[in-house]
Amino acid sequence: MEEHMKDIILKVIDLVKSYTGKQVDEKFNIKKELDSLEIVSFLLNIEDEFNVEIDIEGMDMSTLESIESFADFLSKDEFISFNK
Repeated sequence: MEEHMKDIILKVIDLVKSYTGKQVDEKFNIKKELDSLEIVSFLLNIEDEFNVEIDIEGMDMSTLESIESFADFLSKDEFISFNK
């Protein structure tokens, strides 16, 4: 796994831990563990943390089935625009 991807996963894990207070790993199901308001707040925090804008309406919610899949989504930049 490339270093950039590890950094993304670790940052996402830290953010999810702050929402849940639970033990979190790469397989943690964000969609299952957070309610809808927490997910929106989480995504807004991701936007701030990575200085990106996520197209939530265009995002496949299955990307939230694990931290690993969400980090993969972030690394592909398909539905993300980088803020300058």
